Parts: sequence; structure tokens; C-alpha cells
Amino acid sequence: MITREENITQEVIVEYERRLLERHLSGKNSKFSIYIWSKDYRDVPDTDNLKLVILKDSKPGKIFIEKHGENPRVYRNTMIFLSIDSNQQENFYKFIRRVLALKSIDMDKKLSLTDSQKKEIKNKIKSSEERTYEEIRKYYRKVFVPSKEDFKEIDLGVPTFGGESYIDNEIYGRLRSEGELLEKLSPAVIKEKYLAAKEYVETKKILDAFMKTPGEMRIVSSDVLKDSIKEGIEKGLFGLGYIEDGTPKCKYFKESVSPELVDNEIIINPDLCVEETTEVEKGETEKPISLSPPTEETMKVENKEQPAYKEYKRIHLKLNTPLGRISDIVRIANYLKKLFSECAVKIEISAQNGSIQVTDYENKIEEALRQAGVEIEEEIKE
Repeated sequence: MITREENITQEVIVEYERRLLERHLSGKNSKFSIYIWSKDYRDVPDTDNLKLVILKDSKPGKIFIEKHGENPRVYRNTMIFLSIDSNQQENFYKFIRRVLALKSIDMDKKLSLTDSQKKEIKNKIKSSEERTYEEIRKYYRKVFVPSKEDFKEIDLGVPTFGGESYIDNEIYGRLRSEGELLEKLSPAVIKEKYLAAKEYVETKKILDAFMKTPGEMRIVSSDVLKDSIKEGIEKGLFGLGYIEDGTPKCKYFKESVSPELVDNEIIINPDLCVEETTEVEKGETEKPISLSPPTEETMKVENKEQPAYKEYKRIHLKLNTPLGRISDIVRIANYLKKLFSECAVKIEISAQNGSIQVTDYENKIEEALRQAGVEIEEEIKE
């Protein structure tokens, strides 16, 4: 066995490593465009879709988000990087070397093995195959996202036994849970961020900020912004209009309309969108909403129609959560943490009608919790 392992070249190991990576990526169903082992920043297109760049380095170079060919990169905030943990490299390559040695023995018809030995080899191969995701994830575990200064590092930690089997899906879920990827965006956030001190802002400039500015809110696609603006218009948080002859004009307010995110299209402060009070006669074309300064009378009406929001000072939730939705709970908790100075989450895990070996429990459960810094307050094992 030792001789077999020693005869396996580094080139063969690296080739098998790439095959393992490809096996544990979701392929065409991925939320990302995936680039494996990009050695040069020119290998990654400068497009507005989310990209996962998998590197054989411990950290991406900043040039990846700064340059594309001879030109500056435009869509800097759409790049996600997955890097290795160099401390795990020796163990990972040792694992690969052993797997390849076992397969070599299994395929060697010249060896005179007993049925018992053949069965043992096949069982070891099967056991190793079941561990491939765990082993490759311990090696590829560092995620980097663009930030205002450099990169923000997110350690994926120890993989959960029996959990996700595709690396890109796990990364996507983790980024969502930490608020680094948004599938939905509250229109109130848009209003607060872009209209708090302005009368209007171009929708395309908002999209450009999301896609191009490192460290900005990162949306999974432009549809997230479109849906948010549409909801905001319907709720009267802002209006939608266009810049015509250098002047902003409000066209839609408190109605259903989808923005196109194009030049000269704007969202407008609701105070400047005054609905037509003239009753539209039957057969008459409805006039667009006019843009005019709010009068004392209209301010009274708006204040009456939009009472102050109610607030909760304390929230306590006890949840029965499906396993596949745990990441959503983490995302919600992270959001609440931004609003409340004290936000604690306690989790109960109850598993029965099955079994787990003591060694697996200690190595995969207790060790994972320890590395994650999670304190076990109560533990019952039978």
C-alpha cells in the first residue's frame, strides 16, 4: 500500500483534485458562473452576473477586481472568491494519494487477493468516496468578497456531516445568511439610502452602484432591484419617472409598474409626487402624475394617509424549522442584530430513530461545534 502511494505523482493528484472539485459543483444549476483555478485576472469576464472564482492560492490578488485586460474592471462587486486553507493541504493530498492507491489495487488484476481482501479494499474505497466532500471542503474553505478597502474573509468552517454536497450552493447559502447576497431588497432601504437627502436618483445609477462598487449591497441579479422599486412605487414610498429636458417628471405613483433601469429613469421622493385630484371622466385619457412642490394642504393629506409606523421593543420567537431553512433563520437573526443591541439565538437539536457512532459524534458534531465557538449548554446522549 505504501509503495502504491509513493508511486502516485503530484500531477496525477492535482488532476484528481480538479475532478473532485467539478464533481462537487452544481454545474448548470449554479447561481454563479464558475471559474476553476484562474491564474490570471484576464481569465474572468467583466460581466454583471455573479462569478465564483476558485483559486489554488490562500487569498485572491486585488488585481482580480481592479483590472480586466488592459482596462479597469467595471463590475467589481460581482466577484466571489474561494481559496484554500494552506494548513490543510498536506492532509488533503494525503487523502487523495490514499484513495488513488486503493483504486489502483482494486483495478490491478495481477494481484492475488482473497475475497475478504477484495471486499475490504472496496469498502475502504466506498468509505473514502463518501468523505470526498468533507475532505475537499476542509481544504477549500475560505471565501473572499470585495469590500471597500480590500476583501472580507468568510471562513466556511468544518463541513456538516450529511449536509450540502455542492460547494457553490453552500457558499451561496452562507453569503445569503450573512447578508452578503440579497435575493430580496426592501424598498424602505432604497428610500433611506438614496432619497433621504435627494429629491430623485436615476435607477440605473443605483444598479451600477450595486454591481460596480466593492463593498456595496450585493444583489443576485438586477431583478432584485426591479422588484424592490416596483414594490416601493405601489406602497407610495417613492414615485417613478423620467428626466425630460433636464427636469424630473413623476409618471407613476401608488400603482403597479416595473422599472427598466435605463438612463434618465428615476425614482422620486414621494413628497414631490402629487396625485391628480381631478376625476377622470369616462373615456378620457388619464393624465400622468405631475411633479410639483408639496403645499401645506397636501402635506396635511399625506400625513393623514401615512400614520407613524408602530414599533416593537422586544421580540421572542420559538421556531420549528425544517433543516433546509436553517440558513434563513441565520439571515433573519443577523438582520435583527443590526436593529437590537441584544440579540441571542438558542438552538435545540433533537435526533432520534437512528444512530451515530461515538467517534463520529465526537469528531463531526462536537468538534464542529467547538471550532465554531458554540457552547453546549445541555447535552443528552443515550
